[in-house]
Amino acid sequence: MTAAVCGCQSNQGNNASQSENQSENQTTTTETKTQSEPAIDMTVDWEKPLYTLDIETGDTLLKWVYDGNTVIEYSMGDYGEGSTTYKYDDKHRLVSDDGTINTGNTHHSSMEYIYQDKKRYGTGQESTEGYPSYTEIEEIVWYADDNYTLDTLVQNLTAEMEWEEDVEKDKEVESSTVKKYKDGKLIDETTYGGDYINTKDLASIFRSRTIYKYNSAGLLSEATMLDKDGNPLGEYATTTYTYSDNKCESTNTGTGSYYKKK
Repeated sequence: MTAAVCGCQSNQGNNASQSENQSENQTTTTETKTQSEPAIDMTVDWEKPLYTLDIETGDTLLKWVYDGNTVIEYSMGDYGEGSTTYKYDDKHRLVSDDGTINTGNTHHSSMEYIYQDKKRYGTGQESTEGYPSYTEIEEIVWYADDNYTLDTLVQNLTAEMEWEEDVEKDKEVESSTVKKYKDGKLIDETTYGGDYINTKDLASIFRSRTIYKYNSAGLLSEATMLDKDGNPLGEYATTTYTYSDNKCESTNTGTGSYYKKK
């Protein structure tokens, strides 16, 4: 439903407690750098984007509005016209999202989430206006920590339903995403088009793999897509992220995202 923002935000995670832990490890100075990279302003909240622009045209593609435990993401231009509302609890955990976007047809999606025993259970649906069917969705997320910040496995199960039929259908695993972390940072993310837990031949359901690198400030600096053999996926496999003032620019996407001050 929503388009990807400049990777510095999306791979840091949306959980505020993770951001707070990172902030505790920063020095009291407002900038951090090494000999090989420019200074990065750490008075910027790199967890909270304000808007994303098309660098070439200057058009706004995405915009975010924050109101307490609610975040609204607006899509426009090439990303379609619409918005998604994300709601969080007092522990900064996502509890629901609801979005509508028009890309020629109007699409709607909604999910609700509950947390229990290092797992997050999500239920919801996706639909397209004028279509006779919709998709029922179930999502299960396994976490490595009690604070629900390090999601190590995500499984999405779906079932195609007819609006005019009142019939329950068994959901099948649509995708499985396996994530690996180092020092609290996501470094490896592999998605399979099927049941990762019960499939012995993972190569047959392999869909994509991305590895991530970070700069000295702990912000995403590089993401590389790999094939199933671990080789870069073409000449545009690697996307790099650079930071100046409160802006993050990414190669390959032609976009720049601006962030809030703390």
